[in-house]
Amino acid sequence: MSLIDREAEQNFERQCYTKICTMKDHWMLAFIDERKVIASDMLAHAMRFLVHHCENHREYSKASPLIKLFKVRDHKLFLAYWLCDHLGLKCFQDGDEVRFKHSSSPPNPEVSFKDAVARFLKLGLQPKTASKTTGVTDSGSTTKRLPRSQRKKGKASLGAAASESLSPSAAAKTSRKKSKPPHIDMLDAWGRLPGSYGTGKRR
Repeated sequence: MSLIDREAEQNFERQCYTKICTMKDHWMLAFIDERKVIASDMLAHAMRFLVHHCENHREYSKASPLIKLFKVRDHKLFLAYWLCDHLGLKCFQDGDEVRFKHSSSPPNPEVSFKDAVARFLKLGLQPKTASKTTGVTDSGSTTKRLPRSQRKKGKASLGAAASESLSPSAAAKTSRKKSKPPHIDMLDAWGRLPGSYGTGKRR
């Protein structure tokens, strides 16, 4: 490919990126199927422009406007996961923005965006890619670990709930194990009237 052709292609990819990002302000966006946007050639060209920009300038702010276009959580995470895997990054939520920065994971440039899209549309979001991010959610919050004391309380409450919700067979076994009251002979009972037949212990 000649230099002129490459420059023309880069300009076309930049235009695709700009058009995709400006879609969020269009009133027709609510009627557009996001899956078709993800599978479109325009988004593929926009992602190529974004990848080249990140590789050449080590600057990742252009990724957030593209990801914010999508409303469905899995679609946002798919794009963020693919960028992290392809460029060796990690991302995190910062208010309404998705930030990217370098990670210790090596980049994987062999991952084709179109192949990843085809796999995503067929199988959905793969859980194994979640290790590349730190708390990216659709609600704009970050995930946090509970303190150890609260985690222990949670485990104890779960154990208590599990013991209370016994199966019918287990409950029946438990009831059979209960000890029966001792048998008392009526001749030896406290309720025996004076002068009754016999004078005490049955012989």
